[in-house]
Amino acid sequence: MNPWGVSFRPATLPLAVSCALAGASSLAWAQADVTTVAQLNAVNLPDTVVTATRVAQPLSDVLADVTLIDRPRIEDSGAVTISDLLARQPGLELSRSGGPGTATGVFLRGAETRFTAVYIDGVRVDSQATGGAPWEAISL
Repeated sequence: MNPWGVSFRPATLPLAVSCALAGASSLAWAQADVTTVAQLNAVNLPDTVVTATRVAQPLSDVLADVTLIDRPRIEDSGAVTISDLLARQPGLELSRSGGPGTATGVFLRGAETRFTAVYIDGVRVDSQATGGAPWEAISL
């Protein structure tokens, strides 16, 4: 007993429960914030084509033949490789030097493979030194 005549009993269980509830509520708020930020960052943009003049134009204003291959079209095609997908497109001719996984040449409207620029997410992946894009290494 202490000199003031008051006895203190440790309250560890209520303290532990209140700490756990406080931590759980902050986790719930953090998860809600992440979802909200992701939804705010999602933006639907119109399809844009960059032509030979390097000017971005809406797809509806482009005069040249353009084939847009989007995710639903890829899934509906049943293609396993990008070569299988491109073989079904008009104006493209493919040549393989062997079986699946070997070097593939893509001839766009009769032009050589090295004249076809290939961009993935805005980054050019073809090389003039190797003669074109590594088609066999590009996944769907």
